[in-house]
Amino acid sequence: MRRLSLFAVALIMATLLYAVPRLEGEGGDKLPKAASEFIHKYLASTEISRVDIDNKSTKEQYVVYFKNGDKATFDASSGKCTSLDMSVGAVPDAVVPGKVLDYVKRHYPSSYIVSICHIEGGGRIVLNNGKSICIDRDGNIIADAKCDDKSKDRCDTDSKR
Repeated sequence: MRRLSLFAVALIMATLLYAVPRLEGEGGDKLPKAASEFIHKYLASTEISRVDIDNKSTKEQYVVYFKNGDKATFDASSGKCTSLDMSVGAVPDAVVPGKVLDYVKRHYPSSYIVSICHIEGGGRIVLNNGKSICIDRDGNIIADAKCDDKSKDRCDTDSKR
């Protein structure tokens, strides 16, 4: 009976160790709580390669590189995700504003979102076919036209890191 109890405890511990994603990788333990929670919730199956602190932009931010090539950028003070670039597959639907997701599914049914950038006043998404779509701060599509230069430049800078 005692052996069975020890085995059960060991099995539970092993399950917990592998069920809870770990923020391993260089710098993964230094992320703000909100950033860690975002990774646990939306990127749990990806493994962190390294975390860099970017002081070059207007706000300090953490850039998280994953072993599969994905990349996420977080505001250093709030931990809010400001950009997400997927090298494999789509940006999780749950992180895309509902209006934007509906628009993409309606107008580009064979495409999916591979990059999303949130900045003050709006942002931009990029589809797997290379199409860029600008959004305002409320998640509304901005006429499916080119982004204004300021938001495009800031998102391009984020996505090239």
